[in-house]
Amino acid sequence: DDDRGLIGCVSDVLGAGPGDLGRICDELPRRCRERHWELLYSSRRSGLSMNTFFRCVVGKQDTVLVVKDECAHTFGMFMGFPWKSQRDFYGRGESFVFKIKPEFQKYSWTRSNSMFAMTNPTGLLFGGGFKAAIWLDEDFNHGASGYCPTWGNPPLSAHETFTCVHLEVWGMVSDREEEMLCGAGELLQQMGRHVGLADEPAPTSRT
Repeated sequence: DDDRGLIGCVSDVLGAGPGDLGRICDELPRRCRERHWELLYSSRRSGLSMNTFFRCVVGKQDTVLVVKDECAHTFGMFMGFPWKSQRDFYGRGESFVFKIKPEFQKYSWTRSNSMFAMTNPTGLLFGGGFKAAIWLDEDFNHGASGYCPTWGNPPLSAHETFTCVHLEVWGMVSDREEEMLCGAGELLQQMGRHVGLADEPAPTSRT
């Protein structure tokens, strides 16, 4: 897509091209729709340490968590509130969960409860009241997804218990951050040109 995209790397969860990204972006709050996304955490690139995970995401707002299970089903959650490490539920109602593959479907807050997120070193839990919409253990290996009154969603994974193959958290880049990234890229290009000139051998005179 010309107006939005992934910055810096290719996703292990989202499909190539604008399809998956576009479907999620269309459901985001207006403030997020035209922003680029940057990868904050990847289970493949960043490792499976919960400490590393929280260093990457705590305090970040307007993020999208996406998961791929062993059956190649992909699903996730939009968090319009800052990540925390705590043992109580937190969050607000603009959050939502979604299924990407095999078919995209969004599930919005039903107002039945406010059990949006409980995230701490023992695992990640999203939704409550009967079963979690998404639960991942502290090793990002095993997970579960079931009917959740918070968003009224059915299981998002292929089976209610699943193996997590890939986990990613993407953040929305603000206009200022995007300008800084573009400025840094231009500076690197200029530095490369100067280095290239400096590396050229000086002309020698003939005698």
